[in-house]
Amino acid sequence: YLSVIIRKCDEVSKLTNDLFLHSLSDLDKLKIHAESVPLCAFVEDVVTEIAGEHNDVTFHKPEFEATVSADKNRLTQIIENLINNSRKYAKTPIDIHLTQSQGSVEIHFTDYGSGIPDSDMPFIFDKFYRGKNADKEQGSGLGLYIVKYLAEKMGGTVLLHNHVGSFEAIVTLPAK
Repeated sequence: YLSVIIRKCDEVSKLTNDLFLHSLSDLDKLKIHAESVPLCAFVEDVVTEIAGEHNDVTFHKPEFEATVSADKNRLTQIIENLINNSRKYAKTPIDIHLTQSQGSVEIHFTDYGSGIPDSDMPFIFDKFYRGKNADKEQGSGLGLYIVKYLAEKMGGTVLLHNHVGSFEAIVTLPAK
């Protein structure tokens, strides 16, 4: 009973945080405190914390070190939202890796579920939008909206791709 109560409290807390962040974004009062973030170590720490006792998330640490300009708290929210979405809808292992290019660093989140229906893709970042495959799972329809909003506030972007046998979310942030 205690674990159910804790899980339900966590769900209510997440929903409250999402709604609060949504209201702030509408008011454009959300503050981003960008700083230099050593991305490899940061992602590794966040993934280790989020993964907890689960063995479903693997961070493939790259050979390079990358530094981005980001707000650590907001970047943590992005990572948590994308991992939690994969856990909720794909229910498969999740692989995370980094790539870098001229002036930016990409964080790739890959799961092995069915992805997002093509008909939902144009609307998936809209507030309160829930895809056709989301009807069996609880949610507010704010997760991907928040991910995109926060990434853009930090000068980045988010792309989603359905592949044969996998789904990929790519968060691009400016390199420092």
